[in-house]
Amino acid sequence: MNFIFGLQGYASTVRLSRLGLTVGLLVGASTVAAAWFENSDQIAAKAFERGDYLTAAQGFKDDYRRGVALYRAKQYERAAEAFSRVERDAVYLDARFNLGNAHFMEGRYTDAVKAYEEVLSERPDDADARYNLALARAM
Repeated sequence: MNFIFGLQGYASTVRLSRLGLTVGLLVGASTVAAAWFENSDQIAAKAFERGDYLTAAQGFKDDYRRGVALYRAKQYERAAEAFSRVERDAVYLDARFNLGNAHFMEGRYTDAVKAYEEVLSERPDDADARYNLALARAM
């Protein structure tokens, strides 16, 4: 089975400022002191980069980023909950695609079909959503 379960749209949303680290280095502070200037999303992004997805999920304020971290941690039910709360226009359809993936991984194929159909209603040329829709329907 060639399920397309890559998370759509995450690369553009993970770019977080490292201002705290830069400021710390400029004033000669240690890396630990630099963490004082980092917000929870920046700390969560570092956890994500280390592969500590559960810690990252706890730190992300944004439901989309939290959903991605939970999906990577194989916490599909919790990821689906986070993706279903996303309202931000820039990632809304990517969240719906990823919601479909999370439902698929849980074996909730009817819900996955609904999510992929929603994506296709707005992006009819989305080949990954079309492919995953066919798989979910077959299940």
